[in-house]
Amino acid sequence: MINISKRVEGATQLQFPLPGKYITVPVSSLDGREHFQMDIERKSRIPSKWTLQLRYREVTILVRLDVRCASHSNPGQAPSQELALYQGQTIDTPHLQRYIEGFEDGWAFPLPPIFTKIDDVGITWQEFLKYCNIAPMPLQGGF
Repeated sequence: MINISKRVEGATQLQFPLPGKYITVPVSSLDGREHFQMDIERKSRIPSKWTLQLRYREVTILVRLDVRCASHSNPGQAPSQELALYQGQTIDTPHLQRYIEGFEDGWAFPLPPIFTKIDDVGITWQEFLKYCNIAPMPLQGGF
C-alpha cells in the first residue's frame, strides 16, 4: 500500500498545526480506489516535537515518522533477516515506523537516507510525501 501512487484530496496546501494540535488529511490512490489518512501531529506543547503518519482504512498505520518524540523499543524476536538487525533494540528519535504484517507499526528504524534535513519541517514534509508516494504539496507554517 505504501508503494501505490497517491494524492492529497481536495487541498492545494496545508497549514502545519500549532503546538498541542493535529490535523488529519484525506489521501487517495490516483485511481481513487484506495483511501488513506495522513496525520500531522503536534499533540505535545513542545513546539519541536511532531509526527507525520500515513494510515490505511483509518486504523492501520503504514508509515510513522517521529521527531523529538519518545524512543521506541523493538520486539525481541524478528520475523525476518531484514528485521533481525533491529530486534530488541531501542531506536531513538527521530525514527521511522513501518507496517510489518503481524506486528502492525511495532518496529522502528533509524531514518533512511531520503530524510536529509529533519530540523526543517518543509523539507522533511516533502521527503515524507515522496517516501509514501504521495504527490508533493506545500505545507505552510512551522515552529
